[in-house]
Amino acid sequence: MCKQSTEWLLGKNDTKSGRRLIVTGNSGDERQWGNYFRVTESQIGGNIYNLEWCPVEVCPFCRFICGTAGGLFEDGKILLALDGNVLPVMFEKKA
Repeated sequence: MCKQSTEWLLGKNDTKSGRRLIVTGNSGDERQWGNYFRVTESQIGGNIYNLEWCPVEVCPFCRFICGTAGGLFEDGKILLALDGNVLPVMFEKKA
């Protein structure tokens, strides 16, 4: 059983790449918008989607720098981060 949180949050900027990391954990603040992710249709078409962070629906007057999730390869690890290449995702209905 995994004891790590399954909640995704927008983390701090990576010091090497400058990209904003996506981390797991609990912010502890119900008003924080760091965990506001949405699934959007990709411009590629088909059943391809993107994972985006952009909480403008919950705070339309706030100024967010929105971004799309993608992979970040660093020190032999693959991390999830915003502001770089896009990681397209596909959902499959399980029978």
